[in-house]
Amino acid sequence: DVVHDTATEEEAHFVFSIAILADPHLTGNAEQSSRLEQAISWINTHRESRQIELVPVLGDVGWGTGLSESKQLLDQLDIPYVPIIGDNEIQYGDEENFTSIYNDQFEWLSENTESWTFGGGAVWNPEEAQDSFFTNMAFTHKGLRLIVLDWASRLPSSEGIWTEFGYLHNFDGGTYEFLQSELMNLSSSREQSVLFLTHIPMTVGSFNSANMESITAAVEAYSDKVYANFAGHLHVNVEDDTTDRGYEVYITNAVWDDVITIRMLDVYQNSNSVYFEQELVEFPWSGE
Repeated sequence: DVVHDTATEEEAHFVFSIAILADPHLTGNAEQSSRLEQAISWINTHRESRQIELVPVLGDVGWGTGLSESKQLLDQLDIPYVPIIGDNEIQYGDEENFTSIYNDQFEWLSENTESWTFGGGAVWNPEEAQDSFFTNMAFTHKGLRLIVLDWASRLPSSEGIWTEFGYLHNFDGGTYEFLQSELMNLSSSREQSVLFLTHIPMTVGSFNSANMESITAAVEAYSDKVYANFAGHLHVNVEDDTTDRGYEVYITNAVWDDVITIRMLDVYQNSNSVYFEQELVEFPWSGE
């Protein structure tokens, strides 16, 4: 389970690693909490040997009593982490609470990362005739631009299966506008190699075809700078390398059930480009 883009002109050197977690699903259930604790322990233990410098947590982090508990556990990481909202936080009524609970972490990231932007807080959502609380954000770390995009549904829970899909939120202050703004601000320098971090995968099946056409159209002119979308939501490990979309998609299995999964992304650079290797680290829940 290794992906490596080989440098063609000059040998690339290893720079740092990212440890990606998806779907902890903290709800007050002891097993789910224990699973996240074991993932955190593995990351802290391997922080120095793997040179892990960032931990994105790709949505469905926690809701109800599990939301504040997720913050307490993730604060035990010895590495900066990026909390990303999922559809479950919204459907269980914790959309605004997610922003409040993780506000300190967002503030820390804003003060300790390069070129931080945040599209959050209350935004009037004309599609639902109420405020939505988006957590779109972006920052640069050692030559890599990480763009967090909140595509999760704001439909009421009564809409059932339709709440599982991704939506553009194409209005003032919404996610599609944030994506367009971030792409337009990309410089021509090497440092703007881009990762999209999302809960909902940016693929057909998670979005309808019309919405995917809009995303593809926005990204098309910048596809030489974009490496991939890293997502969760589907509780499987999947690689989707559809070339006409302009980026690859890597979906990471959930922490909360079956084996505990951590997707390791190693970042390499030379004077011209950024390259990547991946490894899926999987281990069983110990039951402790």
